[in-house]
Amino acid sequence: MDNDEILISAVYQLFDKAKSMYGDIIENYWFYDSETCPGCGNQIDTLKFGEENAVSLNAYMYRDMNTLIAYLLCSNCASEIFKKSNKSKTIYPEIEESLKSSYLEFVKKSSS
Repeated sequence: MDNDEILISAVYQLFDKAKSMYGDIIENYWFYDSETCPGCGNQIDTLKFGEENAVSLNAYMYRDMNTLIAYLLCSNCASEIFKKSNKSKTIYPEIEESLKSSYLEFVKKSSS
């Protein structure tokens, strides 16, 4: 299994887990597949997790649209969140706004 297949499998597992937890609240799923981080705009990269390289796979529930959005973070944003630093508190609103904007743009293009 190559890295893309592993990531796709992990995204599906994330969606399945969320569906089992939240049920019908989740009407849609979407994967933010940009190569840039929704937190800071840097390139998505790997971070060290023990001896292995890993990506930071996350999800955000966009409640207004009943949509679960999966996304990746760059190593800098992921590290700040893991550290629970003061900066991590400001990253979340930036991520949410970026994801909302990107999702609404996707919906708009899809309906055209």
